[in-house]
Amino acid sequence: MDSMLKQAMIDHIEDNLNDLTYEIKAELAILYASKMDKTYKSIFFSKLRDKFIKEIKYLKEETLYKILWAMIKAEELKISDDSPEWILIKDILKQKSKELSPKVIADILLLSTLEGVT
Repeated sequence: MDSMLKQAMIDHIEDNLNDLTYEIKAELAILYASKMDKTYKSIFFSKLRDKFIKEIKYLKEETLYKILWAMIKAEELKISDDSPEWILIKDILKQKSKELSPKVIADILLLSTLEGVT
């Protein structure tokens, strides 16, 4: 992709990130985690992270899992008992666990075994 077009698309997404649904943000998070370079990943997830953590309890389980997976894949969330973000997310997930399907719980448990991944 032409670098100017790529930059224009990234700028548009970042400028309008708050206007997008969480379902779209989840798909974008996967793309950023798997296809973008470190700089673009960091910018995207820094804009997404705080709002995601605040609103995690209201998200659909599939959307929640996709964003969580993408943050870990992008190395933007450290799975560790020393990580304040992980501790907060873990506490919210415990509260929300009754609403989650067994599959999503199992998937999140699998992600949580990636301790030490930054």
